[in-house]
Amino acid sequence: MSSPILDAFITQAQDVTLAEAAGHLGLKLSGRGAEHVFPCPVTGGKDRFSINTSKSAWNCRGCGTGGRDAIGLAAHQRSLDVRRRPEFLAACAAALGKDVPDEGEQLTPERRAEIEAEIAKRKELARVESARKDREQNEFRDRERSKAKGMYDHAGLFTKSKVARAYLMKRAGLFDTPLAMLTRAHFSSNHSYWYGKDEADRPLAIHSGPAMIFPFIDGSGDIIGCHQTWIDLENSPKYRPFLPDPDNPGEGLQTKKMRGTKMGGLIPVAGAPTAG
Repeated sequence: MSSPILDAFITQAQDVTLAEAAGHLGLKLSGRGAEHVFPCPVTGGKDRFSINTSKSAWNCRGCGTGGRDAIGLAAHQRSLDVRRRPEFLAACAAALGKDVPDEGEQLTPERRAEIEAEIAKRKELARVESARKDREQNEFRDRERSKAKGMYDHAGLFTKSKVARAYLMKRAGLFDTPLAMLTRAHFSSNHSYWYGKDEADRPLAIHSGPAMIFPFIDGSGDIIGCHQTWIDLENSPKYRPFLPDPDNPGEGLQTKKMRGTKMGGLIPVAGAPTAG
């Protein structure tokens, strides 16, 4: 069904900018820059859903969809199917912040209930999936922290290593007195460098050699990660080994790596971490 009133109503909705529609949909723009991020209206998260007012585009990474008009934005947020006339008009109304004119087809109470049920189901599935990912990430972080602590504990005291002391003397000009203060530094004479996987899909050690290892600690002093620096006293000026990058011929891999967690932590180089 069409009428001059409905035609004008649809035209108005088509002319609404994304910034205007965001206000009608309760999406508060940050006021800084053109890119604005929000939780996905269906799958949640923190920044899966974005609006770019400069490009006149919106995108939802959580649902794998996007568009360039206010009607589509409203339809996505309200889980409306614009292929159905009543829902298309409802999306136009949401973008405009108005009601559908009396002349237009209205959503039935039954269809509204179906949409609400669909939204609730998708949100519950998203919640379960998010909880699963959080659990896996926590388990992975705990394993990495445990491996990092094991690396650090397995290594010997830095102060007993002539190689490590020579490395810092060459690189930083540190001599006996300041070197003796590095009581939390450890050293491994045969530390493996893991990169990629072998033909059996197992982690591959492509190098093994001397390395200096510092811990990352949290506010309680617990080890949450470690920083590893491989050493080659014959390879100046940085005195670290050249490890060819298998994926980039002629390029070298980083010879400083961290394991575990560093966010919110610090490396205790010298002195007590609690010192003010």
